[in-house]
Amino acid sequence: MENEMKVIVLHGYENTGKTTVLNSLVYPHLLNKLNYSIIKDTLKILGRGHYGQKGFNEDEAKKTLTYVNDKGEIVCLDFRVILKSPLGVKIGFVTQGDHVICGKNAADIEISVKKHLQYFKDKGCSLVVCAVQKRDNQKIFKQVKEFDPDPIEISMEEYIQGIYGDVAEKVIRTFDSKMKELESKK
Repeated sequence: MENEMKVIVLHGYENTGKTTVLNSLVYPHLLNKLNYSIIKDTLKILGRGHYGQKGFNEDEAKKTLTYVNDKGEIVCLDFRVILKSPLGVKIGFVTQGDHVICGKNAADIEISVKKHLQYFKDKGCSLVVCAVQKRDNQKIFKQVKEFDPDPIEISMEEYIQGIYGDVAEKVIRTFDSKMKELESKK
């Protein structure tokens, strides 16, 4: 039987806090409160823009998934990782969701949502949490639906901008509900 994968999509316009919510609130909840573990060699910092920036150190960035830029601002990094629940369910987690395959260069293909979802499917993930930018929503959702015909959508627009805790709580509740379903099948 082919691996079935459920996808939870947090979507919104550029710079509305999708990466901040997933990176700073949801991801630490999974690691620290639910005792999920990182599967060895799956944590990857995404995006070439950070490399070479003053204050960026890849080893340190992998610990906090942030760095302080030359303006003194904390920058949340896009990343991809596979986690394992205490009962052994694999979860894909990716914050980079702004790209569709344009077919114009290899970099676009490498960072596309489709490429990330295929990676998670190939690694046997049962659930994926990802961010998707509203700008290319239709194209990206078409790619998402190739992996999950009925993805769970959570919109940043439902929340007052800047109140990330509410959207994080909804992502966590949705995640917890899906995990209970998956783990009951084990």
